[in-house]
Amino acid sequence: MSDAQRHVLDDFRDWITATARLVVPAVGSARQVEAVGQQGEAFGCRLYTDARTWLEVSVFPSRNQVRLGLAMESRARNEQAEQLIEDSRETLDEFLELGLADAGHEDDVYRMEHFHEAGIFYFATHLALSGIEDLKGPEIRERVTHLLEGYAMAFGDIIEG
Repeated sequence: MSDAQRHVLDDFRDWITATARLVVPAVGSARQVEAVGQQGEAFGCRLYTDARTWLEVSVFPSRNQVRLGLAMESRARNEQAEQLIEDSRETLDEFLELGLADAGHEDDVYRMEHFHEAGIFYFATHLALSGIEDLKGPEIRERVTHLLEGYAMAFGDIIEG
Protein backbone atom coordinates (compact mmCIF):
# COMPACT_ATOMS: atom_id res chain seq x y z
CA MET A 1 0.00 0.00 0.00
CA SER A 2 1.37 3.40 -0.94
CA ASP A 3 1.78 6.27 1.52
CA ALA A 4 -0.97 8.17 -0.34
CA GLN A 5 -3.41 5.25 0.02
CA ARG A 6 -2.50 4.89 3.69
CA HIS A 7 -3.22 8.59 4.18
CA VAL A 8 -6.67 8.15 2.56
CA LEU A 9 -7.43 5.22 4.88
CA ASP A 10 -6.30 7.10 7.98
CA ASP A 11 -8.32 10.17 7.00
CA PHE A 12 -11.40 7.98 6.43
CA ARG A 13 -11.06 6.32 9.84
CA ASP A 14 -10.62 9.72 11.52
CA TRP A 15 -13.75 10.91 9.73
CA ILE A 16 -15.71 7.82 10.87
CA THR A 17 -14.74 8.38 14.49
CA ALA A 18 -15.82 12.02 14.45
CA THR A 19 -19.00 11.42 12.44
CA ALA A 20 -20.22 8.37 14.34
CA ARG A 21 -20.36 10.26 17.60
CA LEU A 22 -22.55 12.88 15.95
CA VAL A 23 -25.03 10.49 14.32
CA VAL A 24 -25.11 7.71 16.94
CA PRO A 25 -25.21 9.18 20.45
CA ALA A 26 -24.67 5.73 22.01
CA VAL A 27 -21.10 5.61 20.67
CA GLY A 28 -18.66 6.12 23.50
CA SER A 29 -15.07 5.22 22.79
CA ALA A 30 -13.56 4.39 19.42
CA ARG A 31 -10.55 2.32 18.51
CA GLN A 32 -8.81 1.96 15.19
CA VAL A 33 -7.92 -1.62 14.34
CA GLU A 34 -5.78 -3.31 11.73
CA ALA A 35 -5.74 -7.03 11.07
CA VAL A 36 -4.98 -9.68 8.53
CA GLY A 37 -7.56 -12.44 8.28
CA GLN A 38 -9.64 -14.52 5.94
CA GLN A 39 -10.71 -11.38 4.08
CA GLY A 40 -7.16 -10.04 3.68
CA GLU A 41 -5.83 -6.88 5.27
CA ALA A 42 -8.47 -4.86 7.11
CA PHE A 43 -8.26 -1.30 8.36
CA GLY A 44 -11.15 -0.43 10.56
CA CYS A 45 -12.68 1.46 13.37
CA ARG A 46 -14.64 0.01 16.26
CA LEU A 47 -17.23 2.39 17.64
CA TYR A 48 -18.06 1.02 21.08
CA THR A 49 -21.55 1.39 22.46
CA ASP A 50 -20.55 -0.68 25.49
CA ALA A 51 -17.77 -3.11 26.37
CA ARG A 52 -19.50 -6.00 24.56
CA THR A 53 -20.99 -4.39 21.48
CA TRP A 54 -19.74 -2.04 18.80
CA LEU A 55 -20.48 -0.64 15.39
CA GLU A 56 -17.61 -1.47 13.08
CA VAL A 57 -16.48 0.03 9.79
CA SER A 58 -13.67 -1.86 8.06
CA VAL A 59 -11.96 -1.28 4.73
CA PHE A 60 -10.54 -4.25 2.81
CA PRO A 61 -8.21 -2.67 0.22
CA SER A 62 -7.41 -5.90 -1.63
CA ARG A 63 -11.14 -6.49 -2.17
CA ASN A 64 -12.09 -2.83 -2.77
CA GLN A 65 -14.76 -3.14 -0.14
CA VAL A 66 -16.08 -1.50 3.00
CA ARG A 67 -17.88 -3.63 5.59
CA LEU A 68 -19.93 -2.03 8.31
CA GLY A 69 -22.46 -3.08 10.85
CA LEU A 70 -22.97 -4.32 14.37
CA ALA A 71 -20.40 -6.63 15.98
CA MET A 72 -20.07 -8.43 19.30
CA GLU A 73 -18.00 -11.14 20.93
CA SER A 74 -20.77 -12.31 23.26
CA ARG A 75 -22.79 -15.29 22.08
CA ALA A 76 -25.60 -14.26 24.46
CA ARG A 77 -25.67 -10.73 23.01
CA ASN A 78 -25.71 -12.24 19.49
CA GLU A 79 -28.68 -14.40 20.45
CA GLN A 80 -30.47 -11.30 21.77
CA ALA A 81 -29.93 -9.62 18.39
CA GLU A 82 -31.14 -12.72 16.54
CA GLN A 83 -34.24 -12.79 18.76
CA LEU A 84 -34.90 -9.11 18.06
CA ILE A 85 -34.91 -9.84 14.33
CA GLU A 86 -37.02 -12.97 14.74
CA ASP A 87 -39.57 -11.09 16.84
CA SER A 88 -39.85 -8.46 14.10
CA ARG A 89 -40.88 -11.21 11.64
CA GLU A 90 -38.74 -9.51 9.00
CA THR A 91 -35.87 -10.86 6.91
CA LEU A 92 -32.40 -9.53 7.69
CA ASP A 93 -32.61 -7.09 4.78
CA GLU A 94 -36.09 -5.90 5.77
CA PHE A 95 -34.98 -5.46 9.38
CA LEU A 96 -32.16 -3.18 8.26
CA GLU A 97 -34.51 -1.40 5.87
CA LEU A 98 -36.82 -0.58 8.79
CA GLY A 99 -33.87 0.80 10.76
CA LEU A 100 -32.85 2.94 7.80
CA ALA A 101 -36.42 4.21 7.43
CA ASP A 102 -36.55 5.04 11.16
CA ALA A 103 -33.33 7.01 10.65
CA GLY A 104 -34.96 8.97 7.81
CA HIS A 105 -33.41 7.05 4.91
CA GLU A 106 -36.45 5.20 3.63
CA ASP A 107 -35.17 5.02 0.06
CA ASP A 108 -31.96 3.22 1.05
CA VAL A 109 -31.91 -0.53 0.41
CA TYR A 110 -28.96 -2.72 1.41
CA ARG A 111 -28.26 -6.36 2.14
CA MET A 112 -27.45 -7.41 5.67
CA GLU A 113 -25.52 -10.59 6.37
CA HIS A 114 -25.12 -12.41 9.66
CA PHE A 115 -21.95 -14.40 10.26
CA HIS A 116 -19.31 -15.42 12.78
CA GLU A 117 -15.65 -14.69 12.01
CA ALA A 118 -12.55 -14.89 14.23
CA GLY A 119 -14.63 -15.11 17.41
CA ILE A 120 -16.86 -12.15 16.53
CA PHE A 121 -20.54 -12.20 15.54
CA TYR A 122 -21.44 -9.73 12.79
CA PHE A 123 -24.57 -8.24 11.32
CA ALA A 124 -22.98 -6.44 8.38
CA THR A 125 -23.36 -4.78 5.01
CA HIS A 126 -20.67 -4.76 2.32
CA LEU A 127 -20.16 -1.77 0.03
CA ALA A 128 -18.12 -1.99 -3.16
CA LEU A 129 -15.40 0.55 -3.95
CA SER A 130 -13.75 1.16 -7.28
CA GLY A 131 -10.57 1.91 -5.31
CA ILE A 132 -9.28 3.38 -2.07
CA GLU A 133 -9.66 6.89 -3.47
CA ASP A 134 -13.47 6.44 -3.24
CA LEU A 135 -13.11 6.85 0.54
CA LYS A 136 -12.47 10.58 0.00
CA GLY A 137 -15.74 11.13 -1.80
CA PRO A 138 -19.04 12.35 -0.40
CA GLU A 139 -21.05 9.44 -1.90
CA ILE A 140 -19.39 6.66 0.11
CA ARG A 141 -19.31 8.81 3.22
CA GLU A 142 -23.02 9.51 2.92
CA ARG A 143 -23.77 5.81 2.47
CA VAL A 144 -21.64 4.92 5.50
CA THR A 145 -23.35 7.60 7.60
CA HIS A 146 -26.81 6.38 6.59
CA LEU A 147 -25.90 2.78 7.36
CA LEU A 148 -24.44 3.65 10.77
CA GLU A 149 -27.68 5.45 11.60
CA GLY A 150 -29.75 2.57 10.21
CA TYR A 151 -27.89 -0.07 12.19
CA ALA A 152 -28.15 2.04 15.34
CA MET A 153 -31.91 2.40 14.88
CA ALA A 154 -32.50 -1.24 13.93
CA PHE A 155 -30.49 -2.58 16.85
CA GLY A 156 -31.32 0.18 19.32
CA ASP A 157 -32.48 -2.28 21.99
CA ILE A 158 -29.14 -4.14 21.78
CA ILE A 159 -26.98 -1.02 21.53
CA GLU A 160 -28.65 0.75 24.41
CA GLY A 161 -29.17 -2.43 26.47
